[in-house]
Amino acid sequence: MRFCQQCGAELSAGPQPAQPVPTAQPVPPAQPYQAVQQYAGQYGAAQPGAVFPPQAVQPPAQPSRPGESAGKGKKKTALIVGIIIAVLVVALVAGFGVWWFMLRDSGTQSAQTQSTSQQSGKTKSGDSKAAKDDKPCTAAPDAELSSVDHSDTNLVAQLQLTSNCASTKDGDTAEFKESDVKVSIKDDEGNVIASAVFDFSKQPVKFNGETANVALEFTTRQYWRPYDQIETGSAEVILQTGQSGTGEAGSADGDALAGSDINSEDAERYAQLALSWQLKHDESAASRFYTTYTTQLSSKKTA
Repeated sequence: MRFCQQCGAELSAGPQPAQPVPTAQPVPPAQPYQAVQQYAGQYGAAQPGAVFPPQAVQPPAQPSRPGESAGKGKKKTALIVGIIIAVLVVALVAGFGVWWFMLRDSGTQSAQTQSTSQQSGKTKSGDSKAAKDDKPCTAAPDAELSSVDHSDTNLVAQLQLTSNCASTKDGDTAEFKESDVKVSIKDDEGNVIASAVFDFSKQPVKFNGETANVALEFTTRQYWRPYDQIETGSAEVILQTGQSGTGEAGSADGDALAGSDINSEDAERYAQLALSWQLKHDESAASRFYTTYTTQLSSKKTA
C-alpha cells in the first residue's frame, strides 16, 4: 500500500497539495514506466507523496490468453459452418419443392400430351386409311375361269376377278389398273395351258362391289391346248404383277383385252408339255386303230 497503484510512486510521505495539471495526453498502456518518467520530466522529479492524476496514466492492456483467442476462432468458425449448413439446407428444401412441382406439372402435361397424341394418332390413322383407300388398287385380285371360247384362231377366256383391296371412302372398291400383269391358266395337273402379259391400265378393271368379269384373248403363241379340251371347273388362274412381256399386244375383238407374249423359253417349254399331255390324252382314242383297217396314205418321190 506504500505505492500508487496507477503510477507506482511512493506514498509514505503523506498527501501533498494538488497542483494544477494540464490535460495529459494519452500514453500507450503497454509502457507505464515511461509514462511515469514523462510526467516526472514535465512536473519535476517525483517527490515522495506526490500524487498524479488518475486519468493521466491508463492501465496497461492485459495480454490476451492463448486459449481465449483460439476459443474465439473456433466459435467464429463454428458459426460460419453453421450458417453455410443452414443455407445449404434451405437451398435443398427449396430445390426439392421446385422439383416436386415441376415433376407434377410435367406428369400432368405428359398425360395431356399422350391423350392428345392418341387422339391425333386416331385421326391420322383414319385420314391415312382414307387416303390409302383413295389410292389405286395395286394388289392382284383373285381369279376364276368362268368359260372359254375362241375367236378365229385365238382363245378367249372369261374370268371372274375378286378384289383384294379395301373399299374407298365412298364405299366403292378401288379399280385395278396395273400394267405388266402376267395371267396364266393351268390345268388340274399344274400344266400351263395359256399365258400372256396384259396391261390393265389401258382397260381398268371396275369392280361391282368386290367382283368383276373380264375377257382376255390369247393368240396361238400364247395358248397350247384346244379351247374345247380345257376344263373350266378344275382350271387355276394366277395373276402376277410386275412381269414383262415381249413384243406388242395385238388387237382383240369386242371387249376382250389382248396381251403380249411371254419369254420364248417359257413358251417353248409349255408347248412341249402340252404335246406330251395331248399324246397321253389321245392314246385311248387312237388305240382302236390298231385292229381296224384304214386307208393308207402315201406319196411318191418325184423323179
